Amino acid sequence: MFGHNRRAICAILALLFFSIPMSGCLSLVAGREMMEGARGLPEVRASSTSYILDHDFVIDGTALPFAQAQHSMTEQIPVDYTVSEILIVYKVNIQADTLIPEQFDFRKVEIILIWCDDDGLNCDEDVPLYSQTFYDGEEDQVSIDRDETSFDDGLWRLQVTGTGIGTDTDTIPGEQRDGWRLAVDVFRPCLSFPESPEECTPTIDLA
Repeated sequence: MFGHNRRAICAILALLFFSIPMSGCLSLVAGREMMEGARGLPEVRASSTSYILDHDFVIDGTALPFAQAQHSMTEQIPVDYTVSEILIVYKVNIQADTLIPEQFDFRKVEIILIWCDDDGLNCDEDVPLYSQTFYDGEEDQVSIDRDETSFDDGLWRLQVTGTGIGTDTDTIPGEQRDGWRLAVDVFRPCLSFPESPEECTPTIDLA
């Protein structure tokens, strides 16, 4: 993270000071105010945007004992040249159920993150950035760091698909459901001025 900040500080400050005389350049107003002493030196911090996809399976209590439901969720995630890291945090719940014979147990959860172009089209489904299928409960987090893994800008697609069971009768002690908790955090550098430390504007918004 410190390496990211050093590179971002050099790039942003150089851009701010050298682009002031040019109309329409990055952060002209912020740069002018800094030169005039109206603002202190900005601090480069990391901001994050979170995408949450959660689901619990609930099956109609009148269904057959082995009945299992399917569910799918999709989210488009914009990734630009300032993105430094993408963090995938998940918790998969697949409850042990002795009532389901193994040959009839199709429960699973699949998480896939793939690159798509700026319009969300022409997706590279053959080479996903992340793909994992779970047949048991598990929780973990996975980091995709630009310093370690090269990736392209675009409108990426996050998709999670699962099959599971669960009830919501409020009559069964310890009632549990299959499902998942999934969060994807996208990190970008942002600028914060001493006068408004609670505000931090992503550098991509200053272009």
